[in-house]
Amino acid sequence: MESIRGLNPDMHRYLVEADPTKWSRAYFNGRRYAIMITNIAESFNNVDRKARLMPVGFLVEWLRALLQRWPISNGM
Repeated sequence: MESIRGLNPDMHRYLVEADPTKWSRAYFNGRRYAIMITNIAESFNNVDRKARLMPVGFLVEWLRALLQRWPISNGM
């Protein structure tokens, strides 16, 4: 927070006054976007286990389709 204060005192003041559950993952009790993994590689590894066994062309098409529907299914 001190580094934020040094960069932008107004932002620091806003964050101190705001509810931390609205802006801090550490204080948020729910599941954001229905996933708790923050690393994109971990996210892909979690969903592509079966697809990895398929030929490369199928895998590329599967990943394209996944990336197209992922934001929609997670409410983004």
